[in-house]
This record gives sequence, C-alpha cells and structure tokens, in this order.
Amino acid sequence: VGDSNSWQVGLSHIAAEVVDRSGATDTDPATAAETFTGESDLTVFDFVWKWAPQGNSSIQSFKVQGEYFRRAENGLYDGIDYDGDQTGWYVQGVWQFAPLWRLGVRHDVVDADNGPLPAGTALQDPGRTSDRSSMMLDWSPSEFSRLRMQFTNDNVLSQSDQQWFLQYI
Repeated sequence: VGDSNSWQVGLSHIAAEVVDRSGATDTDPATAAETFTGESDLTVFDFVWKWAPQGNSSIQSFKVQGEYFRRAENGLYDGIDYDGDQTGWYVQGVWQFAPLWRLGVRHDVVDADNGPLPAGTALQDPGRTSDRSSMMLDWSPSEFSRLRMQFTNDNVLSQSDQQWFLQYI
C-alpha cells in the first residue's frame, strides 16, 4: 500500500481423521494410555502490517501482526464421547524507533471448552482462560547479534508468574 506500507493476510484450514492419538505429556506420564479417535479441524487466520518510511526499514519501522486459531474435535477420548473446542489468538507490535533499537509488546490468549470430561484426564477443563502479556526492548549492535530485555506477565497456570529475561542472540 504505497511506498511506506505493506500488508499480508492468510487463511488456513486443515481437517484430519485421528486414530489413537496419545494424551501423554512430559509432566504427567499417567495420561499415556488416554487416546483420542475422531475428527480434528483447525482453522487459522493471520495478518501482518508493516510500515517503514519510503520502504526503508533500516532507520525506523513499525510492524503489527496477529493470529487467531480455532480447533474443533469430535470423537472418543479415552472411550468417552468428546466434543471439544480450543481457541486462541495473539497480537504484537514492534517499533524500531532508531537504527539499532526496537520496542515491542505482545498479548496472547488461549481458551479451551473441552466439555464435561471427567476430572483427571489430560483434557480436563482448567475453568479459566490462559493469557500472557510481554514487553521487550532490544539493541542490535550488528546484523549478527542482538541483546534483548523482556518482561512477561504469565497467567497460563492457576497462579500468575512474572518473568524477566535477558537474552543474547
């Protein structure tokens, strides 16, 4: 869109017939015997919008991107009728305000409605929506290296967790 803006939009869909997919997780090996057989459909919508003066992103730029997904599953989970939906999305923005510096924010959300599965299965509904917010500042002294400081407020587990990262890439 002009010399300074560009955008991209995508839509994807995949449908699968699943046979005996394991419910095993690294954190709970007891769920290894739990399997799912049925239909699994995944739909994804994504977008990216970029701005850079006259298309030159070496001095200043701004990028917004996001994604939304929905998975619907129907079948048998551990021998029990199962009709579950999971949705999620994220949106993030990164602003390069100087040639070597960037500032960014991100928010993501995941929600599951797995129906009335009995307690103790890997797909037990946690009864809440999981979300996470992050802010970052990074400095790239060359095209081969980057130093990033990031703060994340993570509400994925039942108790929130604040995390600081210092990363050299």
